[in-house]
Formats: sequence, structure tokens, C-alpha cells
Amino acid sequence: MAVEGYENTEYYVIKSGDTLSKIAAKYYGDAGKYDLIFEANQAVIKDPDLIFPGQKIRIPSSGKVSAAASALDLIPLHSACGRQAVRISTARRERPVGN
Repeated sequence: MAVEGYENTEYYVIKSGDTLSKIAAKYYGDAGKYDLIFEANQAVIKDPDLIFPGQKIRIPSSGKVSAAASALDLIPLHSACGRQAVRISTARRERPVGN
């Protein structure tokens, strides 16, 4: 499914133990590209070090982010489920969520 401003956008639901770096490594083969995921999800991720199990995020294959796509809202599932955020390490984003 494609979203305006992204080519070949996929969606991913964050699980306990995930970090943006781990998700980037899985989809891009490079943990350092976590910032592409963060940019594409600023409507639901306000801090790249603060993600929630159950959150549905975009994984843009091209990494291209447009203003129109950034403005699209995804429902932050953690709010609906009453889940609490877990802060992860800012240095390397390697401390998993939920641990």
C-alpha cells in the first residue's frame, strides 16, 4: 500500500523489544537509517527514543518524506490501549522497548 509522498510504504506494529534501529536494520539492512522511519512517523513518534509496543508505524522503502505525508495521522495505538511509554537509550537506540 502506498501513501502520498512515499514510494511502496509498508506498515509495521512495534513489539516489545523493538528499537527504531532494529526495525531499520530489518527493513533497510542498516540500523543507522532509523531516522528515515522517524521522519516518516512524526505524527505518532515525537521522540525517536520513545516508542510504544502496539504503535503502528510507516516503513517507507525509499526514505522519501513529503510534507503532505508527514501531516497524515496514524492512530497511536498505545493511547487507545492505555500502554505506558518506555524510554530507550539516546546514544544508540539499542535498549529494547518493554525491557
